This record gives sequence, structure tokens and C-alpha cells, in this order.
Amino acid sequence: MLLSEKLTSIKTNIVDELGNLLDKATLRATWSGRTVISVEGYVGTEKIDRITEKYFKSSPFLKDPEPTLKQRLDCYGLGGRIRKLYEDSDVVLQKTWFVKYFASVRNFFNYLFFDSNCPCCSKDLRVKIEMQKQQTSLFDFKEEEFRRLWPNRAPEFMGTRWQASKEMVEEAYNRP
Repeated sequence: MLLSEKLTSIKTNIVDELGNLLDKATLRATWSGRTVISVEGYVGTEKIDRITEKYFKSSPFLKDPEPTLKQRLDCYGLGGRIRKLYEDSDVVLQKTWFVKYFASVRNFFNYLFFDSNCPCCSKDLRVKIEMQKQQTSLFDFKEEEFRRLWPNRAPEFMGTRWQASKEMVEEAYNRP
């Protein structure tokens, strides 16, 4: 089966399915200075961004229905694995001749002609996952759910949803 077909077919249990794929994933650089992943047992390669796009479609981000504590923690853990893929990608790319000799030229032209100088504006998924790391929206709760889980605790942030820390969610998940 093609890796692209496998990614397209994942509709439910996205976090578990992506985690299984990442268990067998290998990074490599292409001749054009991009990194892609291949997965043992599948034909072809995919950009890391494709994995990231699928990750953001998982149920804990959609909040419909409200995710369980386990789903939130699993999704948070998968986000860390995806961030590591991007970090490892940088290491792989630094070893290629393309990056050494041509990447700065490509980046300069992107800056001039494609308005990619602002990663947020260029829809860079790496930025999106970094924003996710800062935002930790996986630990946002409705007020009544927050009060039920932590009756004597104050939220980290209040708004339409109340935010718990990762540690608070782990503690609530591990309760008997």
C-alpha cells in the first residue's frame, strides 16, 4: 500500500494510527533539499507536514465530542514526537550538499517573491506545531468539567474554556 493512501485512509483513531506509523518511520533528505519520511511496510514517501495536517484533525483538537483525559495526553505525546521529527529533519538537511550551497539562495528568493518571511503568513506547519506547544489547547476544559476534575484548583487560564496544566491532567488521569 502507498504511504499516501494510508494517510488518506486514516479517519478515526488518528493519534494511535499516526503513532504506529511513526514507530516505523525513517527520515531522509531529497535532492531538492526537503526531508520526507518513509514507513516500513509502505511504498513511497511523504512530507512531515502531511503527518502534521492529519495530527491537527484528530479528535482532541476538534473537541467534538469532548476528548477523554487519555486522548488528550496521548495527543500531546504525539505532538512531541512530531516536533522531534522536525528537529531531526533539520539535522538530516544540514548534512546535505543542497542546504550547504543552495538553501540560502532559495530562502532569499522566497523572502523576496513569496512573502514567506513571516512563517505564520506562509502557513508553515512547523510554526503551527510550535504554537500548539505554547498554547496547549489540548488541556482546555469547559468550566463545569474543570470544576468536576479539580474542585479546589484554579485554572491556568480562564476564558470560554478553562486551561489545566499537563501535570494536572496526568494527576486526574492517574486517580483511582
